[in-house]
Amino acid sequence: MTPDFDWNSSPNSEDYVGWFWFPEDESANNYSYDNNTFMPFSGSFGNLNDIWDYSQPLPTQAYVDGFVGHAQSYPLDCETRSAVDFAAYFGFSIDAYQFLTSLPKSDDPNEGFVGNYTDPRGQIPPASYGVYQEPVAALLRSYGVPAVGYKNMSWERIKYEISNGRPVMVWVAGNTEVGTPQYYTPSNGKSTKVVPYQHTVVVIGYDSQNVTIQDGAMRYTRSINTFLTSWATLDNRGIIAVY
Repeated sequence: MTPDFDWNSSPNSEDYVGWFWFPEDESANNYSYDNNTFMPFSGSFGNLNDIWDYSQPLPTQAYVDGFVGHAQSYPLDCETRSAVDFAAYFGFSIDAYQFLTSLPKSDDPNEGFVGNYTDPRGQIPPASYGVYQEPVAALLRSYGVPAVGYKNMSWERIKYEISNGRPVMVWVAGNTEVGTPQYYTPSNGKSTKVVPYQHTVVVIGYDSQNVTIQDGAMRYTRSINTFLTSWATLDNRGIIAVY
């Protein structure tokens, strides 16, 4: 069965007002919607502003035990695969197909899934592409996962999360390789970076030289410089779990 990705059947974008949370960086204290209303981040899973003292030292190496990754089912379902495996680590069982087909649809990856997940990899919008962190984090929260999406996340934040036993989902180019970003302007007029072979992986460890990455069912290491270059291609996007 192939899900219906007909634009005419897509939910009205206004249905999602109040559903997304948009922290542009990890120092953000609140967020705004298009109607310029502001809401502080608070909830049953804690207050982001109190989670980390930036002055505390971090270990030179750390590793998350027990993370299990699975292979993708479709060419462009990497975000779903990473998100569902990420959620499972924290004890949340989510059906991957249900998650994939519940993502909102848009021609802007910041607002929803661009295209069809059965199409080939390597394209850029408006061709089939995928989705960025905000819609994924919002959908994870609807399942109860205390997920927060970031743009402009720092490497220190990733190390902090890993050293406290929490994997981090990130957006990279290819299989965590060097990519060349391009600018794309969707129908809403908001220019955003895209890259061929946009991909998501989960960071589960680091040491002084390398980063350990779960990429679907594959696990591999990349040098810190290679990882940081690949991650920076799309402005250091990621999702953490706030505990």
